[in-house]
Amino acid sequence: MIVRGESGNKGVVTADGEFQTIENLPGLPDGKTLSDIEVTIHGHSTNAFEQDGKIYGGDATTRSEVDGANLTFITTTSIITGPLGQPTGEQKFNPMTGNMEVQITKQPNGIVIYKAGTEYLRLTEKAVRNIIKN
Repeated sequence: MIVRGESGNKGVVTADGEFQTIENLPGLPDGKTLSDIEVTIHGHSTNAFEQDGKIYGGDATTRSEVDGANLTFITTTSIITGPLGQPTGEQKFNPMTGNMEVQITKQPNGIVIYKAGTEYLRLTEKAVRNIIKN
């Protein structure tokens, strides 16, 4: 059984200065319960931005509140796609504008597989493509 949820937003910064996305697990078909779920697959935001001097973005290596509160207890296996680490940023001179600007560096995308709430395996996008191709 495969159930697809809706895509979430790109993320916002809360009043506490934390990056947050709106996440909801999809509804289950009639007659199914949470115990029927064996694996969950979802993605964390690939968006990265600077706000008030801090860099924000999604990270598949860091589980969200929804992942921790729901997925650990529902399933034995959870697969999260997205950047494999937090984005970084540094001030650099932009010769086109003549101004100092924040240059954001995103981490490469990939997947992280969690088993019973603990990181089990981390693969880059290239590795996933090679596995699927072969």
